[in-house]
Amino acid sequence: MISTELKKLIRPLIIVQQVIWFAITGSIVFYAVIAYILVGSGGTDDISRSRGLGTALYVAALAVAICSIFYRRYSMSDKSITKILSRNIDPARLAQNARTKSIDSVKLGQLESLTEFELKVFSLMYELQKITFISLFLNEIMVIIGFVLAFLSGDPANILPFAVISLVLSFWMFPRSGKLIERARYLYAT
Repeated sequence: MISTELKKLIRPLIIVQQVIWFAITGSIVFYAVIAYILVGSGGTDDISRSRGLGTALYVAALAVAICSIFYRRYSMSDKSITKILSRNIDPARLAQNARTKSIDSVKLGQLESLTEFELKVFSLMYELQKITFISLFLNEIMVIIGFVLAFLSGDPANILPFAVISLVLSFWMFPRSGKLIERARYLYAT
């Protein structure tokens, strides 16, 4: 069980992760809706004249999807989490304001009251935030590629495969901090 102090400290990080997840997942739906609104039926057939461009866009989206999956799996692997947990954590560095470089004495006091494991979990939450952002941005790139293909082909339906794959990956990559903390507890104990 984690302390109340740690719960208070990681709550803002978890909220930010979830807000970013909702915003990016919502933008995927937004791109699909905009494609249907802006791209009229029976648009240009320019994409069929340059067969390689459509194929290149599909290949690019597939490459981005694979990168997103492998990045997420590697970053969330037991090996990566163990590496993060084995780092030496400086509470003063975690209490430092990123803009002003000043140390928040209240936050420092809260961090110093944590156990060594809880301090590592707090640091791990920052890593989860970074992993979540990068994975979701890669997913969004896929739907942007589909958006471009829809415009070039004049067919808004061309965005659908990109949007569906992007949404599926985004739902799979929803930040689950509770499960990560349990894995961290197991890995830290071994």
